[in-house]
Amino acid sequence: MEKAKISANQLFILMVLFELGSALLVPLAIRAKQDAWLAILLGMLGSFVLFLVYHKLYTYYPNLLPTEYMQKILGKVLGTVLLLFTFFILCMMPQEFYVILVKCC
Repeated sequence: MEKAKISANQLFILMVLFELGSALLVPLAIRAKQDAWLAILLGMLGSFVLFLVYHKLYTYYPNLLPTEYMQKILGKVLGTVLLLFTFFILCMMPQEFYVILVKCC
């Protein structure tokens, strides 16, 4: 099976689109009211910082997948635990979006 790779630009675009999409679909700042734009801006800033970290890791390990270099950096045991935790969080995200959309609408 062929390994698919995305460039750093493609990763950035995916992250920006995810951030904008979730900011529009999920009312992030219900309590913020008129300052909702600030909450969205801070979320985008956090995503940009994560992008810079991902991009730097990609430049250090261009031939490895993120799952592989996570285990290489953190060690086999801690890397596997962090991967499982990340997988769990990613599995919970659709449910959280659903709960927020149902309760708010």
